[in-house]
Amino acid sequence: MTDFAENGTSSGGLTATAIQGSRSTPISGTSNLSQYRTVGGDVPGVFGGTLDERTCDVDKLVRFLESDADKARAWSTVLGMDTSNIKTYAATLTAANLAADTRVLEHGFAAGELVPRETVLQRGSAVLVDARGVPRVDCYSGNPLRNPTIQTDETFVGTPWPDFNESTVVIVEPAAVDVTEFVLVDVADGNEFVRPTGSTGEADLAANSTTVSPEETAESAAPTPTATPAPITRELNMVGLVDVNSTISAEISRDDNELIFEFDASPGAMLQLDVANDRASVGTIAIELRREGVLFEFFRVPAGGSESADLTLDQESGGRYEVVVAGGPAAFDFAISSEIQDDAGQGRDAGTDFADALEIETGSQVAGHLASLDVADTYVVDLQGAPALVMTARADRDSGRAAFELEIVGESITFFRVNPADEVVYERLFGPDDDGLLEIYVTEAPANYEFVIELVAQDDGGSGGDAPAELADALRVDADGEISGEVGHRDEADYYLFDAPSDDFTLTVEVAADADSRVGIDLLDPEGNRVDFFRVQPGTTGSITVNRPDTTGQTYRLIFTEGRGKYSALIETVSIDS
Repeated sequence: MTDFAENGTSSGGLTATAIQGSRSTPISGTSNLSQYRTVGGDVPGVFGGTLDERTCDVDKLVRFLESDADKARAWSTVLGMDTSNIKTYAATLTAANLAADTRVLEHGFAAGELVPRETVLQRGSAVLVDARGVPRVDCYSGNPLRNPTIQTDETFVGTPWPDFNESTVVIVEPAAVDVTEFVLVDVADGNEFVRPTGSTGEADLAANSTTVSPEETAESAAPTPTATPAPITRELNMVGLVDVNSTISAEISRDDNELIFEFDASPGAMLQLDVANDRASVGTIAIELRREGVLFEFFRVPAGGSESADLTLDQESGGRYEVVVAGGPAAFDFAISSEIQDDAGQGRDAGTDFADALEIETGSQVAGHLASLDVADTYVVDLQGAPALVMTARADRDSGRAAFELEIVGESITFFRVNPADEVVYERLFGPDDDGLLEIYVTEAPANYEFVIELVAQDDGGSGGDAPAELADALRVDADGEISGEVGHRDEADYYLFDAPSDDFTLTVEVAADADSRVGIDLLDPEGNRVDFFRVQPGTTGSITVNRPDTTGQTYRLIFTEGRGKYSALIETVSIDS
């Protein structure tokens, strides 16, 4: 697995040791959190560090991601944000060192794709934690971290460090509310000190309190609330529920540490939060947009300034959200505009999976949008009659690239990407076993995309459909006319039956010049014995002559295979000069 920042982002203090204790994959079983001890992210001493010494270089991490669009997109996807918000999100993270070996779900980057791995980070590893005290970034590699998925009977693989003991591995759980200050244990002398949220060591404050060692903190961590010391948190001022698409005016005083406004967002909504700080305000205000403790947007607005943030929801992420205002004193206005997505012109967001897919018609122009929490759109189209498919896909010039995957009953047909301002045309010939729904999955937000799917019915042998792929269902045609059709891709064969027009006849086959490849032709006699087999290249003609006594009126078998290509065949009586 390749790290996001291959050379690491640590600039001092204890850096993360290369990860050695990871889980074997795949892991099966039911969830079993009880096999690990848990500790809240706001517990004093759950993290360590060195007083007044920077642990992680956040600016270096941000610069690295800003220089690599693919890694930035993958990194921000893991942490649930748009790439444009990486810098503001990183500014909310706090640098610390783990006081115990800690279970996480780490995400690396390889071959252009995210590579998740259930992992144990060694005690002393430098991490960046969010406002609830949950590790979100490994400072050594720059890899984003998520909460682990715990299974029964887990097995650790790799070479453990000397003091590794799986019974002392902990999981850090989010604090109930945001933390303004983290109480860390100094790894040099064991004394506690305070590190403000959103800092990396430059704003540390000494604290006069009882010494707690990292070992004692890890040993005391337990899932029961009685074992958790009282968290250090801000006082909250819950203002109440506000309406979307309306302007709210409010003030924050010196006595208000936070104002929290709640609002209800519909599934699939495109939200825009606009905030204006009055020119006469004394202080800057800090704005957070979050839900159930998960931070989606963070920005600051100085006196006389205004800022905006966007958040796009999918079908699963509707519900109650919070706008949290801190700082001041200030008078301010804000508005939350909400507009439901209109994917494929159907008045809602195309769901992330088959259950919430939008059904589309052949030939219709489909346009959609992916961003923020909406990371996938799903569409279905009916494939009846083994048609030839032509799909034209585009991505807007100002969007990211879009990825398209086509499936039938869980079987992947193709996967391709479309870069901004580009167009990709994909063609596929389907066969008789492909009747049903074709699923189209669009991924890799953010992107504005559009596509058109044309399904053209085959007309093999003038049948108005596909010639069967088996002898038992072969299509009977007249020998005195031209036979035309198309074969290849998932349409593996076209079977025909015809009666020999005479004892001497010729079979001539022409393959279209725009065919993808050559076409194979197999001619069998009435007993099923091969008369001849030949191939015809694109833009050329091939023929054979049959001379057999007493064959007039006997039924021959003609099979077209390989391809993909359009073909035409002519069966004619051989003229014998007297």
